[in-house]
Amino acid sequence: MIDISFKFIMDEINKYLNQKLNPTPKDLVVLADAVKIADSANQENNIFLTLINIEEDRISRSPENFVKIDNRVVYKNPKVNLNLYCLFVVNKKDDYFGALRQLSSVIQFFQFKNVFTHENSPSLDLGIDKLILDLYSLNFEQVNHLWGILGENIYRL
Repeated sequence: MIDISFKFIMDEINKYLNQKLNPTPKDLVVLADAVKIADSANQENNIFLTLINIEEDRISRSPENFVKIDNRVVYKNPKVNLNLYCLFVVNKKDDYFGALRQLSSVIQFFQFKNVFTHENSPSLDLGIDKLILDLYSLNFEQVNHLWGILGENIYRL
């Protein structure tokens, strides 16, 4: 479901950006492995979406592991709720102002709509109940570690 979630997010942002920024529709957001972004053949003028971390959301875990079926109790695995941390990297060769504009538009999209349900997003996969996207801020030390890991490839853009 992670792949389906990321594809859904990518498609939704692309629809928004095409309405806001592009007179001719083009997918600006593409999924990419963070380590291989710089080696991508189609790296120019894109917004890369990549998975940075996964953690289980244990606070919202359901403690009910049993269901009653025909007068008998059956064990069932509870739903697994995940926090997926993603990173948007904007690449516009020689146009830093344009890159900041695109990044601002991605943030505006999530300010406009950060909860996706079947009611407000009919294209959401039926296997996904709800997607909630929140901005997550790293402190300077965490940013330093992240760019230390990713920086060699990202800075070659």
